Amino acid sequence: MGHVFQHTYTVLNKKTGRRELRYSRKWYVEYWSVSPDGRRVRRREPGYVDRKATEHLLAELEREQARVSAGYLPSGVGLAKTPLAEHLADYLAGLRDKGDTELHVRLVEARSRAALDGCGFVRWSDLDAGKLGGWLAAMRKRAPGKRKKGISARTSNHYLQQFRGFVAWLAQRMGVADPLAAVGPVNVETDRRHVRRALAVEEFGRLVAAAAGSPVEVCCQAGKDRAMLYVVAAYTGLRASELASLTPELVQLAGEPATLTVEAGYSKRRRLDTIPLTPELAVQLKAWLALRPPGEKLWPGDWAEHHHAAQMLRADLAAAGIAYRDARGRVFDFHALRGQFITGLARAGVPLIAAQKLARHSKPELTSNYYTHLETEDLAREAAKLPAPPPQTGADPPCPE
Repeated sequence: MGHVFQHTYTVLNKKTGRRELRYSRKWYVEYWSVSPDGRRVRRREPGYVDRKATEHLLAELEREQARVSAGYLPSGVGLAKTPLAEHLADYLAGLRDKGDTELHVRLVEARSRAALDGCGFVRWSDLDAGKLGGWLAAMRKRAPGKRKKGISARTSNHYLQQFRGFVAWLAQRMGVADPLAAVGPVNVETDRRHVRRALAVEEFGRLVAAAAGSPVEVCCQAGKDRAMLYVVAAYTGLRASELASLTPELVQLAGEPATLTVEAGYSKRRRLDTIPLTPELAVQLKAWLALRPPGEKLWPGDWAEHHHAAQMLRADLAAAGIAYRDARGRVFDFHALRGQFITGLARAGVPLIAAQKLARHSKPELTSNYYTHLETEDLAREAAKLPAPPPQTGADPPCPE
């Protein structure tokens, strides 16, 4: 049985010097509800300033819970009255328990809170597909005084995906339909802001040579260590965080083939990944690893965590005389080394299905559309493999009179 109550607190009476008991202006309700997993949970929620109105609210809540217990309403219906910010905290805790990285959890939290604040969503009943779509459209437009342009279509889709993930989780918990199911992603091809490219083989060789010959440390990495970092990235497709996690014990050069292993805690897929190495890369790694202390990171420091890899690469690009951004506006940043790997597979004629598995992508479209950067020269070499056209030795057709 529920009841209504007022919160109590004490204040100091300056005239008498004694503490006096005071009651909150608003009344509150306390009642028992049924959680989605069937447990009875005690809940407290704010009511009204008027006691009678708060008692009516309590009766309504208890009738609702009686209908839940009888099976006429889904068990999560009472969750609609809980603020969405509280549900978000539970959702984020679930992501952490599932093993998501803290960086990803913080990103989901920031974007979900931005959507809640930007759309004015406080409780479940506030969720509206039109408001969310309008807010995302406004975010994509120019924002005077803050940035020259709004967020890109790709970033807008990330906001939508992560916020809808939270709402879909809550809808399943409540046993109701997702109110944001009608909001779909926008076409990213119409607004690509950060287009990457791959270097030609000769250019990549110049980059590695410039790094290896550099006497300067950048982000606590000596020149030869940076050169090996670029080579390993371009011949394995590992991301910066995965490369930063490697130790000598994770590189196995004695087997056939030689491999390196990315532990599940650092892999984007959250599972153990074993990457095959080419024989030539294995030879280079063997000589380089002989100078690395066992048990320590191959490329120590916080360069990956604090996103300093771009700074490192730009210094060596400049030393090699290679533009960070080419005439077509395409960039070569550290993540482009992953595209360098996948493009190299395409240049070597590796089938798309094999390239997808080596890149550890879930879909071949991601491998081909976003990470394969073939130039006109690459396509011309493939087109040259066509057989020669048949000779035109027949008689000329008669000319029309």
